[in-house]
Amino acid sequence: MRRSFKAQLDRDRKRVFHNSREFAEIREIEYDGDYYKIPVVLDYEAAKDRKKPSTDHAEGIFLVDLVVYIDLDDINRIPRKGNQIAIDGDLYNIVTVENRRGEIVLNLEAFTEFGGV
Repeated sequence: MRRSFKAQLDRDRKRVFHNSREFAEIREIEYDGDYYKIPVVLDYEAAKDRKKPSTDHAEGIFLVDLVVYIDLDDINRIPRKGNQIAIDGDLYNIVTVENRRGEIVLNLEAFTEFGGV
């Protein structure tokens, strides 16, 4: 039986993209009092493409941008814009949220004094 393109994408999302032996990394996530140890994809490069003001923070404070991809099946909820999420203990503000056919895409920001979270 031949699979539809959408069915193939759904299958590949879990088997390839969110597979910790391929692209994903197992990370500890805390959101709204719930804890998860799940495979996620962290993309610091994609976050650089987002437009932001050049003087949005004080001298010596660095803005860290991060795009995170999470399989909806792993947390069974969609985080909300404006809330905070912790990844391996580092706290981020949720700037945008998208649900792409069961894949949650979060654009996150954090401020740090060290140039990286």
